[in-house]
Formats: sequence, structure tokens, C-alpha cells
Amino acid sequence: MRICTTALLGLLLAVACETAVRSDEPKAATTGSEAEVLADLYEHVANSIIEIRATEDNLVKAMLVQYHASAQRHLASARGSATIADRKAHFEAAAENIANIANEGDKRAQAVRQRLSDAGHYHQKDAETKEDYMFINSAEKKALFGLAKTIGQFGTDAAPADITKASEQLKSLFGKSIGRE
Repeated sequence: MRICTTALLGLLLAVACETAVRSDEPKAATTGSEAEVLADLYEHVANSIIEIRATEDNLVKAMLVQYHASAQRHLASARGSATIADRKAHFEAAAENIANIANEGDKRAQAVRQRLSDAGHYHQKDAETKEDYMFINSAEKKALFGLAKTIGQFGTDAAPADITKASEQLKSLFGKSIGRE
């Protein structure tokens, strides 16, 4: 609804500007009420941008929380899994979810972020890599990828203590990156 309102206000602004440009009567300056309407409209656009950015942050954070929960479920399932194939599949799925956390989304989310970046929409610049990120900086990304690699290489003989340690490490890394927001 808010986007529709914004679009409608934008259309009204375009019509008002076109009418002002086509007017045969030269105007020395914008009148007080026209300036107030434009300032109010600009205020509305600014509020919409801020709200949309907050919505984007919350959406990406929810995606990361889901990846974390999924990785933890797979680690727990691998710990209790009886078959070799199941354990291997759970380790691989956990590693994939952790990589998605490190990348702040899967390939589809990364494509959206790239499209937004190409349009000039940025978040935070990493001091080390100068890359744009929302929650996971380069040091955290490196640690998460390292953990994903370790878990992905767990063999079928991985000790329950090793799996628990990896789960706790994931919880700690995730809490540090998401918890500061």
C-alpha cells in the first residue's frame, strides 16, 4: 500500500512539474504553497526509503537466521544419524547453509544484491576488502567459510564432540555478526 501511495505521489509530482513547465505564464519563483507541497512530498519519499531499507535489513537478517537454524538442525541430525549417507548429506547441507550465511544469502539473494548495488544501493563498506556487506564483514566471512569447509570435510566417523564443537563455534560466530546489529 505504501509503495502504491509513493508511486501515486510521484505521478502527481510529475504531472505538476509538467504543468508548470508547459504553463504560458512565466513565474518568477515557486510560491510558498508549491514549495511546501514539494518539501512534504520529499519528506514522504525519504520516510519511504528509510522504511524500505529497514525492511530489507529485517528480511536479510531473517534469511540468515533461517540458514543458521537449518545448519544447526543438520548438525544435530548428523550427530544422531545412523547411516553413512545420511551423515554425509547432513554435513554437506550444514556447510552449504553456513556458506549462505557468509555470503549473506544464496545465489538468488546475491543476484538481487548485485542488482541493487548496480543501481547504487549500498550498505556498509568493509574496511579490509572495500566490499559492500550488511551484517557479515570480511573477517567473519572468512571464519564462516573456514567452518563450512571443516564441516563439509567431516567424515562419517566424525566424533559427536567434534560436531558439538562445530555447532557451538557456529553459534558464537553467528551471534557476533548478527548480535551487534
